[in-house]
Amino acid sequence: MSEALEAVTANATRAWHDDTGMHVRLRIVNHSDRTLFVGRGKRRLQFDADASLLTVWLCDHELEESIGQRCAIGLTMPSAVALGAGTEVELSIDLPTKIFQMQLDGDQVKFIERTTSEYRNISLRSAVAETPFYYSPRGEPLAQQLCRWGAPLKVELAVPAKGEPQLGHSEGPCQ
Repeated sequence: MSEALEAVTANATRAWHDDTGMHVRLRIVNHSDRTLFVGRGKRRLQFDADASLLTVWLCDHELEESIGQRCAIGLTMPSAVALGAGTEVELSIDLPTKIFQMQLDGDQVKFIERTTSEYRNISLRSAVAETPFYYSPRGEPLAQQLCRWGAPLKVELAVPAKGEPQLGHSEGPCQ
């Protein structure tokens, strides 16, 4: 990983549940001297009801491993925000109160209703890269290219049931 990518930090500045759903504000800081690109659009959701953990993927890392628990957002080009040298950006991640998870049961497809209020622990996964994502038609399949774009960036936090916003916990530099 390059020095520029190692110079990025992230932390959740606010997180809360309300009547409209779950909300997280993520601050990403570029301490390097060059522009970097950060994945910002929701790509997929991964549910772990036993651990009360909801993982929100803003990138496609580990896509092949989680295909069975994938929420159908689709393989589209990732949305990224340019993060100028020495600047910061705040990303807003908002999820509705109810989310329907699609699961395969043999040859049947069933939908499981999830409510964001049942999840207290959130793991946000994004990617930071020196260039925006460019699809190479002569390269690997699109899914593999998406999995390899950027260095991983991870922030984990607890979200209170309802009430005042809470500060998050940063995992620090790209991991």
